Amino acid sequence: MMNERIQVLARSRNGKVEPIQFLFKNQLFTINTVLDYQEEAFHGNMQYYLTVNLIPSGCCKLHFDLRSGQWTFLEGNLPS
Repeated sequence: MMNERIQVLARSRNGKVEPIQFLFKNQLFTINTVLDYQEEAFHGNMQYYLTVNLIPSGCCKLHFDLRSGQWTFLEGNLPS
């Protein structure tokens, strides 16, 4: 399960910021709270690591690569 790409859904609508949602293993999750946030530059490209609480439930660590726009699920406790 480590390092699986996830599909992040639209984050804004009509200029209004919406909660970040993503599909993982055909289940929809919404980021409720960011618990921890780290950023680092890697060869001029920003990398972001977020530990988040989710709706409906669970907690996970996500990675976002600014250059590619890819989100990756790193680890976590997700309902099955």
